[in-house]
Amino acid sequence: RKANLNAADMSGANLAEANLTGARLSRANLSGTNLSDADLSSTDFRKTDLRAADLSRANLSGANFSGVDLEDVFLDEAILAGANLSEAFLYGVDLSEKNLNDVNLSGAILTNAALRGTLLLNANLSSANLHGATLISADLSGADLTGALLYGTARDDWKINGVKCDYIFWDSEMKNRTPQNRPFRLEEFEELYTHSPTFEYYFEHGFTPFDAFVMAKEVQRIRAKHPEFELNLDSFHSRGRPHAVFTVIDKEYAEQALRQITFAYETKIKVLEGQKEELDKFVDKLISKEQMGFHYQGGNVNNIYNVEVGKGNVPIMNGQAQIGSVNYYDYSSNAELISEITKLIEEVVTDLDNKQEALDNLQIVVEELKKEKRDKDKLLRFWERVKGVSVEVAKSTAVQTMTKIIMKVLGL
Repeated sequence: RKANLNAADMSGANLAEANLTGARLSRANLSGTNLSDADLSSTDFRKTDLRAADLSRANLSGANFSGVDLEDVFLDEAILAGANLSEAFLYGVDLSEKNLNDVNLSGAILTNAALRGTLLLNANLSSANLHGATLISADLSGADLTGALLYGTARDDWKINGVKCDYIFWDSEMKNRTPQNRPFRLEEFEELYTHSPTFEYYFEHGFTPFDAFVMAKEVQRIRAKHPEFELNLDSFHSRGRPHAVFTVIDKEYAEQALRQITFAYETKIKVLEGQKEELDKFVDKLISKEQMGFHYQGGNVNNIYNVEVGKGNVPIMNGQAQIGSVNYYDYSSNAELISEITKLIEEVVTDLDNKQEALDNLQIVVEELKKEKRDKDKLLRFWERVKGVSVEVAKSTAVQTMTKIIMKVLGL
């Protein structure tokens, strides 16, 4: 006989490994209850208080969680296949790698949920709110996505073979359905969204890290202005005909996004062209001068030639005091410089695969700068490495921060 525990107060109880198959627990208070390893298959949890309950490794297959708040529930290794999670509150819940095949998630709140690698074959996600959810490598084959909100989702390598979908929402407020006035044709959703649509912008006048910084900054502005594009700067390619590759949520946005990128980038680069040339001149001056000091402030770089700058000295150039310049003939400040550069790299280049290599290169160049006679070829080789690192991180870093790193690396 199935246990009738409707409205029972079992808060804080230890029911680990209990057999409650098919039990009626509607409106029960199970807050803080330990139900780990319990058999709760086909159990009715509707309107149940499960705050901070532990359902780790529990068998929840076929259980009814319709409308239940599961945000603070421990679900590690729980079995959920075939469960009813319709209209459940799963905000930010980590369901990565779980088997949610045949689960009913219609109308569920899955905002910011982690569904990386999750099996959702034939799941019902109709009208589900997946705003900001991670669906990377998730398998939604055969799932129903009609009316679901997919704004801000991460969908790299997701599988959507045979998805059922009449329409979808890509805007956060769910005001504009796609398609607007018709349902998706058979297999149309799969054809459109298996891979994000891509397009390219070509740098017709050459490509340097400076171009990468400006492009990244302008893309950030366009993303803020047009979140519906879900515009991403995917990669830079400097070989052959230099170009940047972008993705958008829907191919209908590609042309409009390209127009905005072209206008914003080319307008900005014209304004900043003088700074770009000045930065290039920096490199030549760095490797050719025996004694140099540099000061960087407000986007302008001023150089001081053959001037010895010691503690307390404030060299004057063009009638302005240049405070904080470094005298590279007096190398006592190099330890501080190394520390400052390393800190910048550690703060910014957090996801770079070759971060240690970049740090090693920084040490090499500073050691070279200590010498009275510098190895021009070595500094040039290092500069090429810096450019490579800069391009990799430019996609996610503000222009000013990356410019500051290059300035510090070169002793500017």
